[in-house]
Amino acid sequence: MELPEMLSHISYEHRVIFNKAHKDDGETKKVVCSVCLEPINPDHAFFSCTGCDELFVHKTCLYLPWQTEYPMHPHTPLTLLPDREGPHSLCLCHVCGRDSERFYSCEDCKFHVCIICIVESKIKHVSHEHLLIPSELEERDEEEVICYGCQKPIADDQVYSCSGCNFFLHKTCAALPTEVKCCPKHPEHPLTFCTRPPNSSQCNLCEGSFKGFTYYCKLCNFNACISCVMLGHIQHMSHWHPLFPMEPQVTNSEEVVCRGCKKQIANDNAFICRDCNFFLHKTCAELPDSTQHVSHKEHVLTLLPSPNFSSICDVCEKVWEAFTYHCDVCGRFRICVPCFVLGKIKHASHNHFMLPMEANKDDGKEAFCFGCRRPILDHGYSCKNCDFFLHKVCVELADEIQNVSHPQHPLTLEVGDTATFCACCGERWSRFTYDCKDCEFKLCLPCAWILSDQPREMENASLHPHPLSPFLRLYRSYSTYTCNCCGERSEPLLYRCERCEFYVCTSCALCALHPQITAQSRHGHPLTIMRRALFQCDACGIQVEDHAYVCITCRFWVHKSCIELESTFHSGHHNQHPLTLAFSLPTEYLKFDSQKCDICAKQVRPSLWVYHCAPCRFLAHLKCATSEVKSICRFSEIEEEEAYDSKVIRLPVRDECTNLVSYLLGTANRGQIQRAEEVTHSSHHHPLILCDKAITKDDKLVCSGCVQPILDSYYSCSQRCGGFSLHISCTELPDEVRHPSHPEHPLFLNSNGPHYFACKICGFGYRGFEYKCKHFCGFELDVKCALIGDAMLHESHQHPLSLKQSRPEECCNACGGCPPGFLYGCDSCGYYLDTVCATWPRTARHKYDPHPLILTYRPFDDHPDDFYCEKCQTEINPKPWLYHCRDCNQSFHPFCLIISP
Repeated sequence: MELPEMLSHISYEHRVIFNKAHKDDGETKKVVCSVCLEPINPDHAFFSCTGCDELFVHKTCLYLPWQTEYPMHPHTPLTLLPDREGPHSLCLCHVCGRDSERFYSCEDCKFHVCIICIVESKIKHVSHEHLLIPSELEERDEEEVICYGCQKPIADDQVYSCSGCNFFLHKTCAALPTEVKCCPKHPEHPLTFCTRPPNSSQCNLCEGSFKGFTYYCKLCNFNACISCVMLGHIQHMSHWHPLFPMEPQVTNSEEVVCRGCKKQIANDNAFICRDCNFFLHKTCAELPDSTQHVSHKEHVLTLLPSPNFSSICDVCEKVWEAFTYHCDVCGRFRICVPCFVLGKIKHASHNHFMLPMEANKDDGKEAFCFGCRRPILDHGYSCKNCDFFLHKVCVELADEIQNVSHPQHPLTLEVGDTATFCACCGERWSRFTYDCKDCEFKLCLPCAWILSDQPREMENASLHPHPLSPFLRLYRSYSTYTCNCCGERSEPLLYRCERCEFYVCTSCALCALHPQITAQSRHGHPLTIMRRALFQCDACGIQVEDHAYVCITCRFWVHKSCIELESTFHSGHHNQHPLTLAFSLPTEYLKFDSQKCDICAKQVRPSLWVYHCAPCRFLAHLKCATSEVKSICRFSEIEEEEAYDSKVIRLPVRDECTNLVSYLLGTANRGQIQRAEEVTHSSHHHPLILCDKAITKDDKLVCSGCVQPILDSYYSCSQRCGGFSLHISCTELPDEVRHPSHPEHPLFLNSNGPHYFACKICGFGYRGFEYKCKHFCGFELDVKCALIGDAMLHESHQHPLSLKQSRPEECCNACGGCPPGFLYGCDSCGYYLDTVCATWPRTARHKYDPHPLILTYRPFDDHPDDFYCEKCQTEINPKPWLYHCRDCNQSFHPFCLIISP
């Protein structure tokens, strides 16, 4: 039998080994778990110490985390404390009230929870005298289960219950805050949580009666039910009233204008004041109160939400009267919100403002930075009027530095183009330099970068018994020096001992400073630092030149920058939760076929290190997660004009009852017009009569032209032959269209008889009307794909999506599939949609759910369980789109809910 793997536990110094039973002298010995102090069933799996007979641990207790989140203590995680000795070793659990020797605790508020309550997820709520545990509902034929807090039926498994009292509570109701400090209709005083209405059972906000939990103001005798209080409003500094999310509606472009950026609000992704004519984009509401900007690095800029005067933006030099970032210290710099959002800057080396390279791409030419004369391969800025480019790092250079090459005086950045000679490398340089104002000392930018990271002085007995100081070999010197460690010829900067004439290069000096580290949880063996080399890192998978930490035992190579990464950190790419470092792809991501980075959309190798967020299913490469966010809202001025073009199709449609063909033709909002009672159509040999009877989704009536469900008035065959039916809009289809996917020839409507064909855009097979090329090109499109056009605006993405030929690495972000023909995409963001997913409605209904199911583009960050489709009963990958009802906690695959081709 193979020996099980040995493990370590935080509560004991020895290692533990897996056992199936523990017997002593042929009899089963009764043992107690050293963690939870509960008896261990010897027939169940447990662990015991390999070196003594004193430690026994349940399998579940062995894998307890060092820190954990607890629902009754949501502010900070609880920490597992080690064993305490002496008279104060016992502690009272604040949940079950029992004394325990091992517990989780918060040292700030002295909150303690025993191991048993943590393992069984028990809670103590003020509304009930007994402990509550998570439970699954059983089928009840006689009565439905009602939540004690909101008095609504419980239709899912997100419930706490008391087994002896028939008491049930939604998990969301159990997590309600004890106090609400800013209620929209009662801003004067905070509202206190109560388990029952103190006086009246009528809500002062909705004026409805209720029986459950309430929020109450004793000073004003004010009652509010939890449904009214917990609406998603915000209080913004630019307005004195609370702002509420804008509901989907058709708005007037002349009236609905954002007060922050002075631009039209084109969708419902905004906030509105219910008392005033005040609107605010969601992106404008999320602007930081203070920020740093590279055009004014000296001071912090403060957001002025409502300036009382017109100001001139120092970047675009235009008059601005809305949200502005202003320097309160010197008062000499202002930047308008559009320039800040677009990432525009003004640099001292150029007269015009510059845009990020992603927002102002060059036309295929290789761009060279004006500051360092190197090509720009990733992040940079450019002027749209001139061929002027700058690296992002060159823009952010410090105005003054201290450098080991000239320790006597500080060096000042000069951005002119006067030719000079570098004191280090001797090359002629006519770009950015660091100069000493007191001496004739000048450093070119590359040399200043190389010498800036070196230590001033170092001491290392293993390298040399005396202190070593930096020594710069100037280009005018004809002397050569050899490193006494590696024997190589000297670099411009060395370290030397002035007593012994001992010289060492910078690479050997750094290796001596950091000879060896022990990666606690990242690698089981000691890692030794090596000098700089070009190698492929086993953590990030990228081949770059860096100092290497190497494991001699298993040939593990990792970059110095990767080994120094934080275990958890807040990334600008994911603001909801901190990202956690994992040393291989976590198992919850391996259940589904595709594991792609949510930033670059490229595949993630399971063996590499990753940053992830488990609640949101967010996954990212190391370099992607630690990279800088490009901007808050990335769009160029050209894309902004295209986005509000009336000819661009806006998707999705409101609900499944919306006739998609009518919407694409622009006839959805014509209102009630007189329709002919009988028409003839080339697709059928009998007359067609108008039918106005009510149609439901269960009737499964499908249009013979566009192969989409019929849910409104339609035309059908007067002779009732073969169930032939047409949308009213399908009888009005144009005979000829020009489509960008086939620019050589026009496409003509072919409605003569049903025959099977495959659409060249979506790849699906159809048996309905088609738009076909008559020049024997074999190019055929279904009605839906032919009417969308060359671009669309979808609410799931902030940029317009353009039609393009699909490539193997470009997959649909909605379903994860890679269509063989065409798709709509945004190349700058790596976001793509196929036409089938793009035309899914915003809401849909199912006969087993009384509420509309909402199309969800992202995983819920507050949904702890997995998603299962109610129709096919398979687990749903939460990263692609799905339809979900939060009230009933029911989910569907879009293809299971929507009638697809």
